[in-house]
Amino acid sequence: MFGVRSLEEGQPMKIVKSPAVNVPISAAIETGDLVFLSGQIAFREGKIAGETVAEQTEVVIDALEGVLAELGLTLDNVVKTSVWLTDASLFGEFNGVYAERFKAPCPARSTVISGLALPGALVEIDAIASRTSQRG
Repeated sequence: MFGVRSLEEGQPMKIVKSPAVNVPISAAIETGDLVFLSGQIAFREGKIAGETVAEQTEVVIDALEGVLAELGLTLDNVVKTSVWLTDASLFGEFNGVYAERFKAPCPARSTVISGLALPGALVEIDAIASRTSQRG
């Protein structure tokens, strides 16, 4: 898991959890009541986890949920997501899993079709969460 950073008012940014991998990003940065979560892909134990977009979407949302939990938050605190899919034909299958995991009212969302950094990755999701707001 990447590091989680928290920015407290009047305080320098601090590391809540040290990065476990050698990647120059944080899993999340908190400022005020907002938490910005870095993009997650279906990466476990050094490799892509899941062969279908549905399987990978579950892993990605589990990863987001894990970062949120470290900060005492849940998926209900997510107010915005950005999604990258590698192929438009994956949208329906992805959307089915997404709708199961993010209960209505769903967060605002952008979805883009593009290549991803790791071969075999089919989906990436980043998120913005709010400490003071919960959907639903």
